[in-house]
Amino acid sequence: MGGSFRRGLSYDLHPSSAITMDDIADWNTASGWGDHTLEGYLKSFTETDPVFDAWDKSTGISIDESQVSDLQHFTNADELDGDPTNELQTLTLVGNTLTLSDGGSVLLPTGTSTAGQYFYADKDGDGFGYMFDPVYVPSGVSEPANFVLNQNDCNDENENINPDAIEIKDEIDNNCDNQVDEFANDPDTDFDGDGYTINQGDCNDEDEDINPDAYEIYDQIDNDCDGEVDEFENDPDADYDRDGYTINQRDCNDQDENINPAENEILCNGIDDDCDGDYDDDRNMDGDPYSICDGDCDDNNRYAYPGADEILCNQIDENCNGLDDDDTDTDGDLYSICEGDCDDTDNSIHPGATEICNGLDDNCNSQVDDGQSSIMCPLTSNVLITSCASAEQQCIIAVCQAGWYDMDGVYENGCECEITGVYNNSFDNATDLGEISDEGGQNSASGVLLPSVDAYYSILVVDDLNGIFNPHLEVLSDNSLYSFTAYRENHDEIETIFSGELDMSYDIPLYDDTEKFFIKVSRINSNQPTCESFSFRIFED
Repeated sequence: MGGSFRRGLSYDLHPSSAITMDDIADWNTASGWGDHTLEGYLKSFTETDPVFDAWDKSTGISIDESQVSDLQHFTNADELDGDPTNELQTLTLVGNTLTLSDGGSVLLPTGTSTAGQYFYADKDGDGFGYMFDPVYVPSGVSEPANFVLNQNDCNDENENINPDAIEIKDEIDNNCDNQVDEFANDPDTDFDGDGYTINQGDCNDEDEDINPDAYEIYDQIDNDCDGEVDEFENDPDADYDRDGYTINQRDCNDQDENINPAENEILCNGIDDDCDGDYDDDRNMDGDPYSICDGDCDDNNRYAYPGADEILCNQIDENCNGLDDDDTDTDGDLYSICEGDCDDTDNSIHPGATEICNGLDDNCNSQVDDGQSSIMCPLTSNVLITSCASAEQQCIIAVCQAGWYDMDGVYENGCECEITGVYNNSFDNATDLGEISDEGGQNSASGVLLPSVDAYYSILVVDDLNGIFNPHLEVLSDNSLYSFTAYRENHDEIETIFSGELDMSYDIPLYDDTEKFFIKVSRINSNQPTCESFSFRIFED
């Protein structure tokens, strides 16, 4: 085409222009055109495949079929790609009607169509829209915010540039008339906008602070355009800075309107703002080494100054670093020291924490391991009562359930050993294992001993037959956790006949007699108690 379809732009189309099938497919959704099928704009369309013999390149243009925009440069050319979706059609524009060569047509809306109108973006809010940023608004629909009907702004990023602006000498087209500084040499134009032109006595029409109505100040410039520079330089009654005070009225700097007797003193700027003769009014009021201008954050407190020791939790910034008490939550447990955290290096210790058995004050109540025992030290297997041994910083088993014993002393293991037997612990009440004789037989015993407890057993050896009887006393054990001692009662005397840990034996010569023997079982103190059992036997071999 002679132009492309873009919103808000007006184009003159060549009488014999062409579009593709792809273009036609986009018409129904083109911005501002509505649905042409429903609206009746697209009357009909039948695709035809024109046949051409050759390209006419007399204009010097070299393009392929997909780039064709103006058929006036073609005579005949063969359509070779065989794709029915991008065939060419001749387009003719008459008024606001586009007509295809096969008879189809499209009715285009005009700017005054009752179907709607175009609005233009006004980004800088100066009341003028930008012609290259339009939007079509159908009838009955409100225009979007910051859009206007006109399209006269030449710079929509600057509110001072628009058709109503005054052209000033700045090498910019301020009034959007496509001319830059067109009044540069016009003595009747007020270039700086101060209300005076050159012909009205403005001696510098590029500075709005210089004009016949300006006040002469001491700056080596003719501010009031009277032909004299700083004409009141030596006049103590002249108010050069126009702050309402002259030198004779105690203005100590009549070249600065912010310095005069009525001003408030601004501390630490090195200036006598109120003209009282005291720069910064900076005094050391509290007698510490620092004044306010030296960084003293409280000049009424001699304990507060840069570098002072911070006293925690008194809500005073002693070291003047801007932080009251330097109170931070170092360990991230949501409590600082001043909020009651008794250990701000451990996030498990803070007010409200659960007290555990560890020798520490976990909940910061000034007491160690004061929680409920069953919570600090939960019951483990076969345990009845637990307690916390603060000195050892660990839980211990206080009482086992009946029949159960804690042999290894490991809290996590609970009471791991079940002992049901009762052991006699002296010669006088030794457990009787019965007797063996020369007619044969054997006796045995087994069990588990508590630490520091011995078990005593007794047995009678009888010679019922005439002659010498040699019974065999043998102790057989399956581990080295226990020791065994054998005794012989001889005429009311008890004598040791052997002692050891594992298998031991003793032949007993008897002559038509009966004797009593004892076996004592003990734990070996050097071994850690366990729940393993002992066993032994006595027999006639």
